[in-house]
Amino acid sequence: MARDDFNRRTVLKSTGIALAGGALSSGSVLGAARSESEREHLRSVVQRAREIHRETGSPKRHDEYLDGTDVSVQRSVSGPGDVTADDDGPSVSPAAVSGVSSTLNVYSSGGSASAYYNVDIASQFGGGGSPKDKVGITWPNSDYELLQNGTGKNNAANATLRDSGFGGAVWDFADGVACGLTCNLSFQLSTEMDVITNDTPRKVEGTYKSVSGSCSSAGVSFNVGGGFTVSGSSSSCDIDVKQLDRNVTSDY
Repeated sequence: MARDDFNRRTVLKSTGIALAGGALSSGSVLGAARSESEREHLRSVVQRAREIHRETGSPKRHDEYLDGTDVSVQRSVSGPGDVTADDDGPSVSPAAVSGVSSTLNVYSSGGSASAYYNVDIASQFGGGGSPKDKVGITWPNSDYELLQNGTGKNNAANATLRDSGFGGAVWDFADGVACGLTCNLSFQLSTEMDVITNDTPRKVEGTYKSVSGSCSSAGVSFNVGGGFTVSGSSSSCDIDVKQLDRNVTSDY
């Protein structure tokens, strides 16, 4: 069944290349969102674009539709050997080992924006138990502001919102429940934001972190420059965090 999301396989089939932070259509943000009607306009256009992708299976048709609107999209694809670089330096997704790859789409129009982080997991290894993995959509807190009730998910019954704030949103992902002995699944997380600066580049980051150890749970904190940090529930337990995917787009 076709789903309303992008994944690495469909994007590469359409484009033949992986774009690391490249803009597929141009556009400039003119200022902070001024009204709910502006936000609703973005929702409507993005919903139609993603419906076209779901119906046709073609990211190209999705992009052609957006070309006739005032909505721009930045897309980044991560996978085996792909490198995403920004001011924090390069980050390589070890998908050849972890089986994790992703597509990050960031839409913008006027002072409104939305981000869709599509995660693909195809691994011979199953998921772990507690603590749960962490998946986030984050940004520098000077770039965007998360809308109230501005998080969403699709095909992600095992993802539960852990924390949200000025720096984005992070979900707990119950990989042990979702994967079993092996893992072959895709899911989508999303955020809606207001743009709060005209300074560019503005950065959005999608990150998947595998968490294991003796702690029964793990908390998160947002980094000022984007991304998030995972910590154990207490100083008396051990925690091991492996970053399996980091996908960054920059809006110029």
